[in-house]
Amino acid sequence: MNNPHQNARTPRLGRAEMIRSILEDGQPIRTVARGFGVSERTARKWLAQLPG
Repeated sequence: MNNPHQNARTPRLGRAEMIRSILEDGQPIRTVARGFGVSERTARKWLAQLPG
């Protein structure tokens, strides 16, 4: 099963792409989150869950 949460709107690969855009490309969290259809709060939560 690729998606651990069947109701999730953004699959893991989408989340990874979003995080990459923020961390590697230096794009603003708010802008990237809106582009992916999630709240800034959700984007920050996903960033905080990264290991390390």
